[in-house]
Amino acid sequence: VELSLPQDFSLSQSLVSYGHAALAPNSWTPGDSDPDDGGLFSRPLRCHDGEEEYAAVVRVHQQDGTLFVEWTDDPGPDGSVRWTDPEKSFVSQIRRCLRIDEDLSGFHELCPDARRRRWGRTYRSPTCWEDVVRTITNCNMQWPGTCDMNRKLCSALGTPLGSFPTPAEVARYEPDDLAGRCRLGYRAKWIRAIADLVVGGMLDLEGIERRVSGTPDERKDAEKQLRDLPGVGPFAHANILQLFGRTDVLPFDTETCRLWVEEHGASKEKKRRSDVMREAEAYYRARYPGHEWQAYWFDLWRNYEARRGAEGPRWTIPSRPGDESALSARSTKVTSQKAPRKKPRMGRRVSPPASNNGKCGRRRAALTSLSTQVMAPEKFINCSIKVGDKRINSDDGRNVVRLLYNGN
Repeated sequence: VELSLPQDFSLSQSLVSYGHAALAPNSWTPGDSDPDDGGLFSRPLRCHDGEEEYAAVVRVHQQDGTLFVEWTDDPGPDGSVRWTDPEKSFVSQIRRCLRIDEDLSGFHELCPDARRRRWGRTYRSPTCWEDVVRTITNCNMQWPGTCDMNRKLCSALGTPLGSFPTPAEVARYEPDDLAGRCRLGYRAKWIRAIADLVVGGMLDLEGIERRVSGTPDERKDAEKQLRDLPGVGPFAHANILQLFGRTDVLPFDTETCRLWVEEHGASKEKKRRSDVMREAEAYYRARYPGHEWQAYWFDLWRNYEARRGAEGPRWTIPSRPGDESALSARSTKVTSQKAPRKKPRMGRRVSPPASNNGKCGRRRAALTSLSTQVMAPEKFINCSIKVGDKRINSDDGRNVVRLLYNGN
């Protein structure tokens, strides 16, 4: 399928413009001289054909003002090829994730640097469901951990062609099983709960996407629905809104503070973070009204590019494990080479017994500390140890350790 493109469209700039593009199952290989000329984006997508659903690997590349979307339809039971309506299958998903139909004229008027790069169509997922799940996996997590969770979501649940799981596929697993398979931790119960809402027909994410840019009443209702979703806090709420098409939101987090420290000389003190975020919000509201999200992310994305040493369109996806740190707040520490410290000889390590009320008093804590860090038992032979107001004499070091462990 061939799609005509706006003059300010660039496949590479639209694709490698947001961290979610680097997550499984996406793949991007830039062209040798020009990232767009010969660059190839591919990933498995799911398609509904009536009540039937199937998957195919979709490949996308750009040539001048035309975008080519290619895939091979599944053969039917009789071996014949099943041709689908492109606009009802994969093309509409590609249009969404690359924001092909988005008008950038207002933002480009305010930000000439972005216009020169044809930048502003920040990547999002082919479906609203995928956007919500990816956002939840990104909350309170270093970027390499987010990458790992999304790799496992595409590889550990038995999805066709390693595609991103659908709500129905996620709903087959109990939260504990989901957490174990995909290392989602406490996020598993939230993702499973949202999947249940979608499968049960109680949550229409596509309808919310339409309403977030509608009338004031529609916006208010859609925002409340998103805010009420399990696991959606202030950052996730604002981030889902931008993924659903809003350009006037600011999903600030610790990366905002890091950017403001590095680019604007803001304070590094944690207690000043709220002040830094208020200053950043005032900055973007005043200079880029209606396009705060695009302006903020353009600044932060260029910061990521500088850390990685290359513009986003020249990155390869999936990236090497070491490259994931470019999108992480955690910097690599450089330590001097020192001789390994000789470890003291230690006795057997034992876990302290749990108390009835689940707490550990001072005396028990002190005894536990002794019992789990004791020296070799022979060090206690023919010795006397005072514990509280008691004195223990023993010619057997193991008895001393046992007495300490039992709290006697």
